[in-house]
Amino acid sequence: MEEKRELKQLQLISRIGSYIILLITAIMAIAIVILAISASIPDITEEVLGVGGTEMYLVIASLLVAAILLLLIFYNAYKLMHDLSKERTPFTRKNVRSLKIISLLLIITGIADNICNWIISSADPNVDYSISLSFVVAAIIVYTLTLIFQYGVILQEESDLTV
Repeated sequence: MEEKRELKQLQLISRIGSYIILLITAIMAIAIVILAISASIPDITEEVLGVGGTEMYLVIASLLVAAILLLLIFYNAYKLMHDLSKERTPFTRKNVRSLKIISLLLIITGIADNICNWIISSADPNVDYSISLSFVVAAIIVYTLTLIFQYGVILQEESDLTV
């Protein structure tokens, strides 16, 4: 009985989480479209970013790449939360795959974030360049959860075979 209650609680929180992530993803998608449109108006972009010419396009391109990577992370997080809200168990191969994709995207985003920071700092001398490891640490944590879920899938399959 306790297991059913905990599963229902997981499903409820996952459903609410998936709606929140979907909302954030929609807002990010709109922001990406606005950024892409504003990139086509050099005067506005130059005024907002404080750089012009080639540097402006490098900054915009790096921001778009970072935003798209974050959008992909949020999309995969939404899929994971949505699946968690529908399944009878969280330990499925589909969930493991989603977690692997998220951890890979976090590593790529961490690398892209550092490149973006370097590009922005080289375009604007007033901006200091610093290396950020937050995405890498997040990727390690998510990948660790992936391994836990992978082990849970094995245990779940063994349990299903014995019942």
